[in-house]
Amino acid sequence: MSCDVRNDRLSRSLGFAAVLVVLSTGMVRTGMTQEGPPGITRPVVFPPFNPDGPDCSRPAGLRKSLTFAQDNGRKFMQGVARGLELAAKDRGLTYEIDQANNDPDLMTAQVRKFVSSSGGALVISPVDSQSISPVIKQAIWSGAYVGAVVPPPATSLLNAPQTNSLSKFNVRLAGTALFHFFCR
Repeated sequence: MSCDVRNDRLSRSLGFAAVLVVLSTGMVRTGMTQEGPPGITRPVVFPPFNPDGPDCSRPAGLRKSLTFAQDNGRKFMQGVARGLELAAKDRGLTYEIDQANNDPDLMTAQVRKFVSSSGGALVISPVDSQSISPVIKQAIWSGAYVGAVVPPPATSLLNAPQTNSLSKFNVRLAGTALFHFFCR
């Protein structure tokens, strides 16, 4: 066999392998496509809250529960967990805590469990914001409330002073948690 024939076969084999890689990559990406709307992707000014406006409707099928997906057991997170536990009790919600011990794969599994069990509210302190983002988005798309102790994705940020994102709701929630933590 001449070198030209061997090179031609090698080229075809490599080309075929390249096509398989491209196709398989496309199939993997197709399985990871977005399942919900992208959310707010640019700055938007909303009208002021109207207390006389129509009531919001609660998403159907969600449990009256609050789950704290906690990154680790450091003291600050213990304080957050205690405040959330007391706030859930005051509002008649079941309270669950899932501590990931700094393991991003464990946290991903815990948040998937929250979504599959139709959890109503999730507060998360992510181990790795990038890797957990797709699963957090699934929780948001399910209709659950999602709050993050660090930056997004989230329905609201509970402790992110670097973003200057305090709203009356966040201040009230933080105040309730601090009251329970320090005053009881």
